[in-house]
Amino acid sequence: MTGSSRKPPLGDAEGPGAYDRQDSSPLRAWADEQYAVAIEDPAALSHTGYIELVPDHLRDRTCWNGAALYYTPPTFDLLSPLLDALDSYTPYSFLHYGTAVFEAFTARLETLAQNLQDAADDTQVDNYWFSLSAANVDQAFEADFNGTRKRLLDLTQTSARRLRAWRANSPEDGLHVLGL
Repeated sequence: MTGSSRKPPLGDAEGPGAYDRQDSSPLRAWADEQYAVAIEDPAALSHTGYIELVPDHLRDRTCWNGAALYYTPPTFDLLSPLLDALDSYTPYSFLHYGTAVFEAFTARLETLAQNLQDAADDTQVDNYWFSLSAANVDQAFEADFNGTRKRLLDLTQTSARRLRAWRANSPEDGLHVLGL
């Protein structure tokens, strides 16, 4: 299963909306350069259709906060089961989670990142990723283990690093998850 030199078919992705076009490739979403990426620079956003994460102390307006983390909806679908396991999550809502959920979400991201860092092949990858059947993570690992691992590692490390820094600056904060 691992070690394959096959690359996922890339198609003609054209930004955040490319994932929802009809295509026979189960790896279509993986061709989108904003898929499995935490977007730290609001200048990289175009139009709407993002999930915004921002802590209490940095939320200076209802949405589109400059210090927030942003994800395309399919990318956040990779992470939302973590929130759903901790507390109910509803896409495209304006939700607020307390400090316990914020901390548990951050810790689980750190654990997933460490597991990906240590994994030598897909048999050592946390089963969490394979439970996301709609995301075709198993097929992405099969097609390109190192590339898929790198993308998921970047996603989890960037997210965990930013959330951990927010928690260090204001440990009593909750976390806002805003569907835009």
